[in-house]
Amino acid sequence: MLTRKKQAFIHHYLTDAYYNGAKACRMAGYQGTNQDRIACNLLKQVEVNEVIEKELAKLQLSNEDIIREIGNVIHNPKKESNKIRALELLAKIHGLLKDTVTQGVMININDTLEALRVKRVNDVSSSQSKG
Repeated sequence: MLTRKKQAFIHHYLTDAYYNGAKACRMAGYQGTNQDRIACNLLKQVEVNEVIEKELAKLQLSNEDIIREIGNVIHNPKKESNKIRALELLAKIHGLLKDTVTQGVMININDTLEALRVKRVNDVSSSQSKG
C-alpha cells in the first residue's frame, strides 16, 4: 500500500515535475537536503515503480490511436485552423504531402551542383582549346 506522500510523489513525477525526481520529492512534501537520493530510493521501490509503469502505459498511443485522434479533430474542430493542421498531419502520415522546405533545399543544392558541373566542363574545354 502506497502512502499519501508516495502517491503525491508519483503524481508530481509524472505531471508537473516532468520526470524530475528531486522536484517531485519537494512538491510531494519530502523534507531534507538530499532530494535526489530520496527520489532515487523511491524510484527503486517495486510498488512505486509498478504504479509509474502502469500510469505510463495508459499514456502510450498506437499509430491507430494517433490517426483516430487526428480524425476526431478533422471532424469536430474547435477552430478551422485546427482542422487544417490535422489534415496536413494526416497527409504527411500517408505520404501525400512532402516537406516543401526540404524539397526547396534539395532543388537549390541540385541547381548549384549542376551549375558547378557546367562551369567545370566549360573551364576544362576552354583550357584544352588554349593549349
